[in-house]
Amino acid sequence: MKALAKLTAALALLASCGPAEPARAPAPPAASADTRAPSYQVVDATAPFWAFWQSHARSTPEARLAGFRELVIARNPALFGDGVIGRDPLNPDELGARLPPWLASLDARIDAMRALGRSVEQDLGRFDASFRQVFPDMSWDGTVYFTVSVDAFDGAVRRVDGRLALLFGLDKIALLYGPDASVGPLFHHELFHLHHQKLCSMPEPKPEGPNGLWPPLWTEGLAVYVSHHLNPKATLRELTLSPEMVSAADARMAPLAGELLRLLDDAREEDYRDYFLGAGQREDVPKRAGYYIGYRLARSLSKQMSFDRLVRLCGDELRTAIERELQRLIAAEPRSNERVGLARHSHARAASGG
Repeated sequence: MKALAKLTAALALLASCGPAEPARAPAPPAASADTRAPSYQVVDATAPFWAFWQSHARSTPEARLAGFRELVIARNPALFGDGVIGRDPLNPDELGARLPPWLASLDARIDAMRALGRSVEQDLGRFDASFRQVFPDMSWDGTVYFTVSVDAFDGAVRRVDGRLALLFGLDKIALLYGPDASVGPLFHHELFHLHHQKLCSMPEPKPEGPNGLWPPLWTEGLAVYVSHHLNPKATLRELTLSPEMVSAADARMAPLAGELLRLLDDAREEDYRDYFLGAGQREDVPKRAGYYIGYRLARSLSKQMSFDRLVRLCGDELRTAIERELQRLIAAEPRSNERVGLARHSHARAASGG
């Protein structure tokens, strides 16, 4: 994979590609084509990984582990710290536990990682241009890193060296989406998180409770909605969802919405894990169901207000709206067409993994 950092200048030369209108989505604010260079910088941090792989592809598991620590982690320690890889306080040695099985799994997906690296390099400018056509006031000035995440994330916002950064893990992207999937929806999802922080300051999690689930329910659900708005033909998987999770969540929507209603302002770390992380432990809560339920709230509210107002909804007004929409989900009769506008065309494509 060539240095993605070189794309920063090249992005300004690419023509904008405006998003088509998804079913039932409000029209986005009109914006002329924007050919300015993006406000953020792009860093390709995968070079140490590819050097490691070239020298350790046929190594023993022990040598591969030692080589990865020496050639990759030691070169970019900030990208593998507890605040980046280790996000689960219930698993304090998350990186150490992840490394051996992850290193053993690389042989099966290394070709997909290479292919994704090439496609991202070619398409990143187009993704950026289409985002800025809808959000011309995008001004986040941080760093986008392309790295390997030891399967901790496909895309994520983390603090690196004390600053908010956007990270993409080519290894997890290859695992979840395969070599041919478009990463545009994922890029838009994560970039919107950073833009959203400028539009609406959401409550920061407190070191000591209580922490409620209404901020992540909204931020993740709205990011899925915006990603779909910009990529109306994306599959469920490309939208960071899955057909299996969506079906399971639809089947239990009333009890799930009822529990989230009770957890809006006071929730345990385990509750956040069960609704928003792939490491969820409860069998009665589909993994990452919070993303989909949050999307359902955003989609319902989009029918009541303009797109511009929706993405700027904040504070007490937002908290009240979330409570009202959850109560509607609890009261609603199950309907087979609930997902219209999200995945009408997605299931056939998602069956092949995107």
